[in-house]
Amino acid sequence: MKTKIIVLESNKHSATMGQKCIKRAKEVGISPEIFSAVHGADAPAILEELGLRQYKFKMKGGRLGVLGCFLSHYFLWCECVEADEPFMILEHDAYMLRPLPEDIMDR
Repeated sequence: MKTKIIVLESNKHSATMGQKCIKRAKEVGISPEIFSAVHGADAPAILEELGLRQYKFKMKGGRLGVLGCFLSHYFLWCECVEADEPFMILEHDAYMLRPLPEDIMDR
């Protein structure tokens, strides 16, 4: 299954954690690719360009980082639909504790 890990590469913590998660994922048989996260500062312009709006401004304090995270997931959802195949979408802190079950897609 195609696997993407969202990493904000301009953030040292996110980049470091992302690399640790990728290493661990490979140890349990998953080969993830990095997806460059949308920076929160860029989110308002991207939302406007896409014709999207924030549902509730007060949700999670209306923080730009939350919008950047949403857009990162949104772009991967769009890619998943375009490819017509399931993706596993993870964030930089998704450290795998054990392999996924073989029948994960049947659940």
